[in-house]
Amino acid sequence: MTDAINRESLRAATRALSDEQRRIALERAVERLPDATLEELLGDLVMLQEHRTPSGTPPPSLSERIAAHVDATRRGDFLGKYEMRNRHGQREPSQTRAWIAATWHLLDLARKAGDEANLRALKALVEEVDERPDELVVFEDANAGDHFGIDLDRP
Repeated sequence: MTDAINRESLRAATRALSDEQRRIALERAVERLPDATLEELLGDLVMLQEHRTPSGTPPPSLSERIAAHVDATRRGDFLGKYEMRNRHGQREPSQTRAWIAATWHLLDLARKAGDEANLRALKALVEEVDERPDELVVFEDANAGDHFGIDLDRP
């Protein structure tokens, strides 16, 4: 039998997470939790009525979700402007953090599924973002691939 999770310790640990890590955790929660739990957690924060699909509508496949993410990236949906951090520098916009979280989540799903085609598609997207700095997604200091531990040269 395993010990119960110490909720106070977990709360402290979640407060120390980066914005990208919190977004990834939220992506995972939305992916895995049943509708009733999502309603309870998010019902007063998000207009869930706007995010319903008709019953019997199949959810999009992973390939469709990745294709939509690639399209959104190329369309500029994640392109933001630098925010001034202090007089010595800038920080990446919230759109960059959202792109990192969404891309990380899709990579995680493709890895778990052993889906090499979708992994290649996502690696190609990260490489495209790296090749077009400040056109698709703005990064302050690092290449996009550095955020995912991806070796873009490896098949």
